[in-house]
Amino acid sequence: MSFGFKAGAPARMFNERRAGERSRAVKGAMIQSERGRMECVVRNLSPKGARLSFSDVSEVPAKFQLRVGTDGGWRNATARWRRGNEVGVSFDV
Repeated sequence: MSFGFKAGAPARMFNERRAGERSRAVKGAMIQSERGRMECVVRNLSPKGARLSFSDVSEVPAKFQLRVGTDGGWRNATARWRRGNEVGVSFDV
């Protein structure tokens, strides 16, 4: 029985839900919301979203502004998933 894919094909090919490719990154970042500011680390980044790492994700709101590095501008972001100490976000247009 054939399922139309080759053995050894990358698992990511079947699990990928992102609209675009993300680049790996380890950059300091800051989020800002009504609750105040929190530091985080950007683990990967694309024009449409990012994967962020926090020391405590319980305080991360559903919507916030994100600034990557100290020179970057603020972007509106929405949390799409949470796993362990990481949060996946999409950037609002």
